[in-house]
Amino acid sequence: MARDLHDIVAHDITIVAMQSKAARFANDESTYREAIDVISKLSSETLHDLRLMLNVLRTDGTMSDIGASSDGKPSATTIQAIQGIAVFSQRLRDAGFGVQTDVDEEEISELPRSAHTALYRVMQEATTNIIKHAEPGSQCSISLKRRGDTAVLRMVNQVMTSKKIATNDALWGGSGLIGMEDRMRAFGGQFEAGKHAHQWILVAEIPF
Repeated sequence: MARDLHDIVAHDITIVAMQSKAARFANDESTYREAIDVISKLSSETLHDLRLMLNVLRTDGTMSDIGASSDGKPSATTIQAIQGIAVFSQRLRDAGFGVQTDVDEEEISELPRSAHTALYRVMQEATTNIIKHAEPGSQCSISLKRRGDTAVLRMVNQVMTSKKIATNDALWGGSGLIGMEDRMRAFGGQFEAGKHAHQWILVAEIPF
């Protein structure tokens, strides 16, 4: 529950904060309105997810007790990894990044529901880190492919040339990446993230 709360709130509030700054310093009406639209959308989505989690606490249940809400929006257990590719690539584009995606939709759809949720949350946290730490306006990529009996999520972004990255940096040592690694290990999978030349590469593997 704590991990899901972190993933939901940390991701959305980070983007809301950055879009707030963009709106504050916008030079034209169009940029201002785009930032406000993102803030409005993410605020609503965050409130939706938080209400679902509070309902779990009230009933002393687990996240698996929740399906879809009355308004038809997916809960934390009905989200799909393929959906995450679309959602988070768009959020990166909204933040000014160029994004390439590659996904084996038919094969990835065969993953268990819980595995979809785990991969979705990894994408969510990784997207937060890209927005916070990557070279502004640079290119990044998200791929989700089947390799034998394993689903492999790979996310790549350009690091800031002026930022020294070490193993104790926020990109590596924060609770977000620890949570991502824990999620993959819980499924018997693997997780790795680190700097390679001028790129930050994250690879999460989860068995079918």
